[in-house]
Amino acid sequence: MTSQGVQVEETRVGLKLSLENSGHQFCGASAIAEYWALTAGHCVQDITEIEDLAVRAGTIAKGTNGTVHHVQRVIVHHNFNSRDFLDNDIALLQVVEPFSKNKYVKYVELPEQGEITPVGTKAWVAGWGLTEPDMKGRTSLLKHANVNVLEKERCEDSPKLTGMYAITSGMICAESKGRSSYKGDSGGPLVVKIGKKVKQIGVVSWGDYTGRFAFPGIYTKVSQYRLWIYLKSNI
Repeated sequence: MTSQGVQVEETRVGLKLSLENSGHQFCGASAIAEYWALTAGHCVQDITEIEDLAVRAGTIAKGTNGTVHHVQRVIVHHNFNSRDFLDNDIALLQVVEPFSKNKYVKYVELPEQGEITPVGTKAWVAGWGLTEPDMKGRTSLLKHANVNVLEKERCEDSPKLTGMYAITSGMICAESKGRSSYKGDSGGPLVVKIGKKVKQIGVVSWGDYTGRFAFPGIYTKVSQYRLWIYLKSNI
């Protein structure tokens, strides 16, 4: 999370899960149903020891408190290949212990297949990632930032994103006054509030994390993969 991120209130922590490997937090995720979580494909594509993989829910503190849910199945999108490009950067996690909804654990609502999020939409992203590009600013407490959905062309013209990966129709670009997702936030949800409902429109995927200032973050567009999620999880 950028240095301008704000600590998350405990009552809002339910939208964000912590993905851990052998007890070490390395990515984020979101609960979409009792036994299912959504994350980024690049977070779990190289996991070989699934018994070491778990999801922690219901806490703002990295690696402590909350409830731990062991992962029994990982489903990475069949067309994802991070070595060439980061399109289709999405994955499902099936857990052994159910996510019990309460004040600190909530299921995020998913968009319809092909649903469009208008440019300028205000969204919210959170994570335990870096707060500074020198690798020393990683936060131990969950932080969040408010961002705006940007035009695809604006991100394509960003000097820090040019030449990294192609920005495809399966991606969303978002940022606001130096605030965006940052290294270590991968897999977490980009959400919008519609009335009393909270809908996940994106999954933290990639961006430029080397500069002193924040640049737009790129998110997997969930509405592009709603049918895939249903076919794999029946959710």
